[in-house]
Amino acid sequence: MTEWLVRLKGHEFDLEELSDHFASAKCNVKKDDDYYYLRSSDLDQMSDPDVVSERAQELIAHMNGATKLLSGGSYRPVEFDAVTQVGDDGKRHHHITLSATVEGRSRMTGKLTVGETDETTDVLRPPSGAESLVHLANQNEKVADALRFYERGDWVNLYKAWEVVCDAAGGLHQVVKNGWAAEPDRSRFTGTAQSREELGDDARHASERYEPPANPMSLDEARSFVKSVIEAWISRL
Repeated sequence: MTEWLVRLKGHEFDLEELSDHFASAKCNVKKDDDYYYLRSSDLDQMSDPDVVSERAQELIAHMNGATKLLSGGSYRPVEFDAVTQVGDDGKRHHHITLSATVEGRSRMTGKLTVGETDETTDVLRPPSGAESLVHLANQNEKVADALRFYERGDWVNLYKAWEVVCDAAGGLHQVVKNGWAAEPDRSRFTGTAQSREELGDDARHASERYEPPANPMSLDEARSFVKSVIEAWISRL
């Protein structure tokens, strides 16, 4: 059976973060010869490299959204770079190659830093919470939408993620009734997001008739609020 390797591009920290979350037999990210590759048993059922590329990009989008939701604001999405087909003879055949970008960043966490070695890198682990989210996104378009909008992280897309959950719940008041959000937080979030006076061009609306709340939310607070709402909704699915 053909094995497909999907080369990823992005910052080392984010690629490493992804490898921390995805290390199961079904879906894993691992560094190999200075590159990070995604392997997925879903892709190994395919034969057309164009179909593999399309599915891989969809899968990467879900993985980015899941990792962003679980890891917080420091994670930046990685991108699809190339597809490699490994034949029965072990030879690699490259189908797509795109340029990579390099960016300077630093990270201060308790995780590995560049240059350290994780002795468990080659050990396949049970599916993580992130992989469970990706599986759910594969099955539920609304979950996929919410993760994608949340990962983008600006006011307009956070509001879109909020709307996805509201639609799924049957309305914003049902979100509050379900206990997924407190009404004061809901009011602060929607009031801030809609206010051009408060956010300028970042606001959801251009009209100046939307007045900001007395205590507007910061963007970080909005991300935390929407994150908690998405997590509460998903826990009920």
